Amino acid sequence: MRRRRLVAVAVCFGALVPIAASADAAGLSVAPANFDPANPATRSYFIETIAPGGTFTDQVRVANASKTALHLYVYPVDGFTGVTSGAVYANRQDPVRTWGAWVTPAVSTMLVPARTTTLVSFTVRVPTGASAGDHLAGIAFEDTQPATTSGSVQVTTIYRAVVGVLTKVPGAASFHVRVYGATIQPLSNQSHLAAIVIRLGDDGLLLGKPKVTVTVSGPSGYHDTVSRQLDTILPGDVISFPFPWPDSLAAGSYTVSVAATGPGMSHPSTLTRTQALGTPLQGVLPNGKTAPPANSDSGSAGPLVSLLLSVLLAINVGAGVWLLAVRWRRRGRAGAEAVSLRQRRTS
Repeated sequence: MRRRRLVAVAVCFGALVPIAASADAAGLSVAPANFDPANPATRSYFIETIAPGGTFTDQVRVANASKTALHLYVYPVDGFTGVTSGAVYANRQDPVRTWGAWVTPAVSTMLVPARTTTLVSFTVRVPTGASAGDHLAGIAFEDTQPATTSGSVQVTTIYRAVVGVLTKVPGAASFHVRVYGATIQPLSNQSHLAAIVIRLGDDGLLLGKPKVTVTVSGPSGYHDTVSRQLDTILPGDVISFPFPWPDSLAAGSYTVSVAATGPGMSHPSTLTRTQALGTPLQGVLPNGKTAPPANSDSGSAGPLVSLLLSVLLAINVGAGVWLLAVRWRRRGRAGAEAVSLRQRRTS
């Protein structure tokens, strides 16, 4: 797997720009100057089919809607898969190692006056030994003058926009997702939220969006299945996808089964693992709240027990009042009989 890092800045538009959407930051926007009306995706990024050894040239429309001129770096970047799936792009500090090397912009810097649009040409050269399939790169446009705020904490904001360049090399190619591992663990290092971390990747030659189904079985007959549609995974990339789990998990032994499939796959990739969980984890509900602890009866039995206790208390109080009234009535009758007897004796 190719390892990548993202530059640490307060705001970095472009590093996480999705493949299917042009970026827009601080008045800066980029998009293909030419597109195929029959393919709406080409309005956002370039898609070209080029044979090994071939080239193609096109233009990027760079617009500045702000009130000030923009000084921009222009450079090619590799495309890769984000941690939670989805195509993202490398940063300017990252060396170009793969398909970004195929792309050559006509300029390395440019000035875009306020409220104007400029066209920038670029060329893609496909090596003669290129493999069939999908090859994603990008062209980045980055502000050369980052904004820094003053104060006790300084924040540097870098504005960047990226337009994707997807080169499709003809030949036998398919998308194929493969599951390499699955473990139950906290969603993050500082939480006790449950997650199934799935290690999976695309060992095919086409990019695609897999669907993943996870089944977890465990103590006291616990059993649940959850499916999720992932975003894009690029050929050759492997990620560790954190799959938040909706149920709280008690300590014990669990069996985790994963099945992943995608476009063109006739059979899913499957994996089953058994794991001992020593520390209980809380479930992550869709509304962002946490599920009640596993094996907890407070959510259902608690109100019922309270209701029963209230009823019993009411019965006991009522019975006590009734018994007290009966005793007072008996005392009243006994007193009245004693008075009547004294009156008879006196008479």
